[in-house]
Amino acid sequence: MRKNLTRIAIGMAIVALFLAHAVHLFRIPLFDNLEAIVYDTRLRLTMPRTVDPRVVILDIDEKSLREKEQGGEGRWPWPRDRLALLLDKLFDKYGIAVVGFDVVFAERDESSGIRVIERLG
Repeated sequence: MRKNLTRIAIGMAIVALFLAHAVHLFRIPLFDNLEAIVYDTRLRLTMPRTVDPRVVILDIDEKSLREKEQGGEGRWPWPRDRLALLLDKLFDKYGIAVVGFDVVFAERDESSGIRVIERLG
């Protein structure tokens, strides 16, 4: 009888941990890692095996962010005019049709000279 109560208590404690994690009362890194592994595995098993050559992902990585003296573009965030030049090149030279940004532009860009143009106009 005592053995059964111990098993029930352990089971309830485990369920309580999972529920607390699921409703974000607190985070358990092990559960997050397991969730990421299960998600990645599910995607690998269900995604089509073919790759669409028309889709290209352009990633701004650490190499791109190195200091200019080292051949990079410097620190992030890049000025918006630099991103605009990059987009112009992608549209004109490479003929892209659609672009998407996974970037938060939270603050106004003070480096592009738009304030000066607004004051002059």
